[in-house]
Amino acid sequence: MALRTLFLAALVALVLPGSADAGLLGYQGDRRLAPSTTAAPGGDSMLVLVAPRDGYATGQVAVLSGGGALQWGEDTPAELSRRTTFALVGQTTVRGRPVSDPLPPLERASVPGPAVVFVRIETHGLAAGFYRGTLWIGQESIPVALTVSTWTMPPRTEGFRTLFLVQPQTYFARVDPGNPLRAAQLGNRAFFDLLSRYRIAPGDWGYGSPTPAGYVAGRSWHTDRATTMKAQAAPGFNTLRLPLSTQHQAGEAWLGKASPYAPWTWTPWLERVRPFWERNGWTDRAVAWAWDEPGPKESRLVARQAAVVHRDFAGAKVLSTVSPLPGNRYLRDGGADDLDVWSVLARRFYGQYGAPRSLVAGVDEVRRRGTELWSYTYHGVAGSPGFDATEPLTDTRMFFAWNALEGTAGTLYSDGLARYQGLDPWRALPGHGQSVFLYPGTPARPAPVPSLRLEALRDGIQDADLFLAYARVYGRAGLVRLLAQNGLFRANAKGALQLGCTSGCELRTATKYAWPVWQRDEVAASAGLLRARTQALFTLGATR
Repeated sequence: MALRTLFLAALVALVLPGSADAGLLGYQGDRRLAPSTTAAPGGDSMLVLVAPRDGYATGQVAVLSGGGALQWGEDTPAELSRRTTFALVGQTTVRGRPVSDPLPPLERASVPGPAVVFVRIETHGLAAGFYRGTLWIGQESIPVALTVSTWTMPPRTEGFRTLFLVQPQTYFARVDPGNPLRAAQLGNRAFFDLLSRYRIAPGDWGYGSPTPAGYVAGRSWHTDRATTMKAQAAPGFNTLRLPLSTQHQAGEAWLGKASPYAPWTWTPWLERVRPFWERNGWTDRAVAWAWDEPGPKESRLVARQAAVVHRDFAGAKVLSTVSPLPGNRYLRDGGADDLDVWSVLARRFYGQYGAPRSLVAGVDEVRRRGTELWSYTYHGVAGSPGFDATEPLTDTRMFFAWNALEGTAGTLYSDGLARYQGLDPWRALPGHGQSVFLYPGTPARPAPVPSLRLEALRDGIQDADLFLAYARVYGRAGLVRLLAQNGLFRANAKGALQLGCTSGCELRTATKYAWPVWQRDEVAASAGLLRARTQALFTLGATR
């Protein structure tokens, strides 16, 4: 099908009057909806989705009344129905308030009413084109229109990079406290396959982490570290963290007994690990992160870490969560002890309180040198969109759109994906929910259950790849224009991104640190993101 026809099909689907029954409404996947008999703002009587090839499209159907058996109508093409999975949007609580987040799968293809059904369509192997079908829930139906662009997502081993801390052992201990090893044996492969499908690289290899003796063979699955590690990495990740601990390792139980405080002692450990990684072809994606947020004194130690890794593990990149400041220029002066990846805190990407652009020069210097620039974030002082369960769901996707605006190559997140802190996450999340994206399965079915925020992570990573590709063709100014025209960020008359803060910025906002003014309203952000990615997908498709 010609690109022009595809683009017109997507536009027509966006403006056509819907024809769903009154009890069903369609929404994008980045809305936080609760089961209700009252329609939430922004719903449509048609579920309109756009996606790249080899990616995903996500939406939701609000069932306002009735309910019943869920099935595709006879007019639905098989290519669409067999690539679709459904989940019920469940609720937990955060700080005593109900929050829609867990996505348990629909077991009996029957939907109670009222309810919200999450619709996930995988476009891997699906030809570019326009697909339309009808989704029935009980006696009511809603049209579903999916347009797949010719633009294709990069393989899982390429594209926008991620590194998220997650401890598999912690997860499986929650699934089956009485026999976590059995739960892990049944669910470990599914655990890492899910992370790969969501393009989330793990910061911990769990049962695949080497012992001090290296990747040894064992008599049981959890002691056969070589086989387990190969199986875990097999689904494909674009970042593979080396087995080196940061200073936060509990009980100073350093992997391989390689203390982050003494990198000059690492050589035997790296020489033990390196051949295994080389045989498996992983060194080009290897990342060493062995110090978190170094100060002036610790930055000198990071330089020594970098020198050792560069000498003893060729091809690996050294990352640290640090801003490029005048005082640490020795980490970017062209020496063997330079950092390869600068991961900069998002809310201090531009400056500090009272000096809103004081850090821009250092970030620009990293860019000019061609060094890899990442972001990182965690729950803390407000100032940039994040991943809390108490934030608008669109904040997660806005975070990745911003990463594309700044041309970052990846992002790091250290608050965790499955830190339950003694709570049953199906009932309550710790803190603001920032450490739980995976809900525990059962001993019989131990695979993790996704959440709305996990879906938003994957969709946001997909957006980052799409918008980065758009910027490579049309420049940063073109991407700023695309996102600003769709109401996602603010730009001035010259097309420059506008920053907001409480003191010293061109715009006064409630944020303490300077950051681009972003769309915080979930309804408006969801609509703007749909328009922006529709335009980007089919504009890029036309250049192929």
